[in-house]
Amino acid sequence: RLCLGAFSALIGCILFIYGWKDLQSDLGGSISPIGAMFLGFAVLISWFNLVRLRAAHEVARQRIGCQEICAHYNYLCRYTGYAEIELRDSNFGKHTESLAAEGIPVAPLNSPSGGVRAKVG
Repeated sequence: RLCLGAFSALIGCILFIYGWKDLQSDLGGSISPIGAMFLGFAVLISWFNLVRLRAAHEVARQRIGCQEICAHYNYLCRYTGYAEIELRDSNFGKHTESLAAEGIPVAPLNSPSGGVRAKVG
């Protein structure tokens, strides 16, 4: 997707440079504003994808497992109404849900215990 941003930036630069001379004419029939729009789209696409890349790098750096991400997503599905992801290990997160049902606070997903949730307090 970063290639889409680079391609859009290339088109935007070409159009902007090609229409620069016409931008200053009295008729105002220039293609430069369209090139500026392409450049703006390129900046937006690149920014969005670089934020996603940075988030993925942070997840990899903290070594958060797929099971933990899926369990957290399934927890958020209660509020969003989306379909839950089926976990391979059916016992993962059951203990935490039973603790939460009893009103006992539990450690967050990114706890220093390496992703293992434990009772707090």
